[in-house]
Amino acid sequence: MTNPQSVQGAESLVNSFLSAGVRNFVVSPGSRNGALSLALASASNENLVNLAVRLDERSAAFVALGMALKTKTPAVVVCTSGTAAANLLPALVEAKYSEVPLIAITADRPKELINTGASQTIDQENIFGNTIKLNLSLSSQTNDFAHWDNSVGNLINELAKNPQPAHINIHFSEPLIPSESFKFLKPGNFKLIKNEQIELPDDFINKKGLIIAGATFENLDSYVDDLAANLKWPVVAEPPILASVNKISHHPAVLAALPEDLQPEVLLTVGRVGLSRPTAKLLASVKRKIHLNSPKVLDQVRAEVVTKQLAKLSTGNQSEAWIAIWNEVNRKAENAASKRKVNQPELLQVVTNLFLNAAADSHIHLSASLAARDFELMLTKDLAKAMAAKGITVSMNRGVNGIDGVVSTAFGLSLAEPERQHYCLVGDIAALHDLSGFALPLGERPVNLHFVIVNNNGGGIFSTLEQASVKNFDRVYATSHGIEIDKVLAQLKVKQVNPGARHEIKSAPGVSAQVFNVEPIEKAKETREEFYKLIKQAIN
Repeated sequence: MTNPQSVQGAESLVNSFLSAGVRNFVVSPGSRNGALSLALASASNENLVNLAVRLDERSAAFVALGMALKTKTPAVVVCTSGTAAANLLPALVEAKYSEVPLIAITADRPKELINTGASQTIDQENIFGNTIKLNLSLSSQTNDFAHWDNSVGNLINELAKNPQPAHINIHFSEPLIPSESFKFLKPGNFKLIKNEQIELPDDFINKKGLIIAGATFENLDSYVDDLAANLKWPVVAEPPILASVNKISHHPAVLAALPEDLQPEVLLTVGRVGLSRPTAKLLASVKRKIHLNSPKVLDQVRAEVVTKQLAKLSTGNQSEAWIAIWNEVNRKAENAASKRKVNQPELLQVVTNLFLNAAADSHIHLSASLAARDFELMLTKDLAKAMAAKGITVSMNRGVNGIDGVVSTAFGLSLAEPERQHYCLVGDIAALHDLSGFALPLGERPVNLHFVIVNNNGGGIFSTLEQASVKNFDRVYATSHGIEIDKVLAQLKVKQVNPGARHEIKSAPGVSAQVFNVEPIEKAKETREEFYKLIKQAIN
């Protein structure tokens, strides 16, 4: 018996992905996407694909984002028709601005049912608007599945040249259940390469410069270190960058108190930058800027060419004197911070303990919240160097710096490297926002993922902004909740690890969490202000 058209289409599609080397897939349960879900489950049983199943589509999309983020190859999220498709948008937005190859496949009803009032049927063509430039529309009512293969192949090739999100909308007709076994091809290979072009205006030469580096995941540490060593310029290394050569320790506080004689004349930025307010202010104030797009794969030959080109920016004794001044600033800032009195429990100390306690060869994913800001505030040159030496890597959803999907993205990262210990540093609001990410179907593949949840009972990041003094701040910004997060996570079968009196970071096998009930928002604001004041007094 021959399989139905929709099942043949699903089998053809999986084979197209396998031949292009695409291995990572996430599905959410649904009827209309059933043929494709069953095909992927069968391919997973043959160890041809890395498949995860999630209960809701928004979480599933962020899990796929995490997979693509880690592997730097396309990952695919599959969902059913109707509002299920709309739930993929947040992850696709993040993928667009992070330049991550995330492919959304939305199952659709047959074309003749659109706009007829049929159940769970909406207009899904181009549903993601200007977020998606690469759109495919396919229908199982065809005898030309070679067209599907060509279309998918062209799509993957385009993603190799320009990593971005893509959308494939497929009109599946019933029946949707196979009548015979699926047949699959052997997987192929996939590479992402993105080159850079450098232009050096004459009035940029021999100026006092500063490097600002940021990214989403790419391992640019050695690249940034090479640039810093050749140029003899100080470096603002934003998360997840762990570059240590000429790194400015506690850089948000240092930049906030920067004396006039330390103002740079040229900024060299690498990747997506401007996480903290002081860094964003510096970016706005300096007119001479060179921006290097963060490459997905930066081969060593290309890195050396770029570094040698840029080395012409800075020559002679002026560079030596410039970096010597910054080295002294670093020494003063680190000395002042080391004498700070720590009031337990506080977020700054939890973040520092994560630096110190993270296991060798582990990975840390950061929430784009106050936790990430304090990560860059507390990271010193020596700590960054020590973490890199231990093989620790860091990632963060830097595309739009939102808190949506942080938990699910961390799961996607850990699924791409299940043998590695993973950590996720996340605030209470971000954890609650993605609570469904903790809800795993029974039988899903195990990972080693430990959540470090800092709970200050609300949105602490707003306390650092101008909104902190307005009327009704707590109601519409801080949103204090009083939820006992550890008890909620226990219901979701997340193993609980007691933080203990010293607030050390300790994981348990599998999925675990520590909830650190740190100082309330107002107290945390005072602690941070005192730290900034301490650094300002030291360097001025």
